[in-house]
Amino acid sequence: ALSKLAMRVCATARCAVRVMGAAAEEHGFYGAEPIAAEAGEALTVADGDEAWMFHVLPDDTGLSAVWAAKRVPDDAISVCANAFVVRGVENGDDEYLSQNAVAVAERAGVARYDEEGRLDFAASFGPRPDNKNYPYSVRRVWRVMSLFAPSAIGRSLAATAPDYLGSELPFAVRVESPLDLVDDIFRFQRDHYEGTKFDLTKGLAAGPWGDPTRFDPAAADSPSAVDDVRDQLAPSHDRLGQGRFERAISMFRTSYSIAVQSKNGTALAWFAPGAPHASLYSPVFVDARDVPRPLGRGSLFQ
Repeated sequence: ALSKLAMRVCATARCAVRVMGAAAEEHGFYGAEPIAAEAGEALTVADGDEAWMFHVLPDDTGLSAVWAAKRVPDDAISVCANAFVVRGVENGDDEYLSQNAVAVAERAGVARYDEEGRLDFAASFGPRPDNKNYPYSVRRVWRVMSLFAPSAIGRSLAATAPDYLGSELPFAVRVESPLDLVDDIFRFQRDHYEGTKFDLTKGLAAGPWGDPTRFDPAAADSPSAVDDVRDQLAPSHDRLGQGRFERAISMFRTSYSIAVQSKNGTALAWFAPGAPHASLYSPVFVDARDVPRPLGRGSLFQ
């Protein structure tokens, strides 16, 4: 709803993040699911001139919202993978913070600040220090940055073992060389950590054909655990959190992926249904009134 509102009333990304933030602050915000891990949302917002990272989550009253937005430098990329990445932030020319953010964080006892005294948004409202599943998000941030900026980020194992917030990784990193849509952007979206120590096409789990598919463990009380195996899962419930496969950029349960080219006067979205590594990207004009039926209607069961 927030993104649709912004698209109706704004012509720029800067306007969009401010409108979405103000609307959430005034009317409240409700996450995808009523659990802490799904309470917040992150949106990347771009026009032909600027790109922004936008974060939002409910406040502690349930009647308003906390939000932050930060502009990505023109020659850089920023990566968000199921976790907040905006760190120290305050209201300024290229960053915004909701007026209630500090008060909400202080009341909840989660307020954290950077060395300059600014509210650290990700540390305050993001994953907790006891989160053992942080590689699920942080590893993908590292992977994308290492592909766009191999010299600055590096591909060593040491660079892939950051803390639960990925503190060793910057909010944004400068792209080191020109990028090709097909050879780089599409390829990155199809990545399984190929060529790294986390390569999902290698090892026993990949089988003889290098299959990168890895299924998530399902706890005994999870909706993913169907009735006829629920009793079998129960004894192993406590062991499910002790190990897990890497979460690749492209995976079997990806619903769709897009690559957007945004320039003044035109915008083109390359759309691929399903998992990127097993799909094709088709161009769609963003201002099109309709799309071909195969792109607009379908079923994952067919």
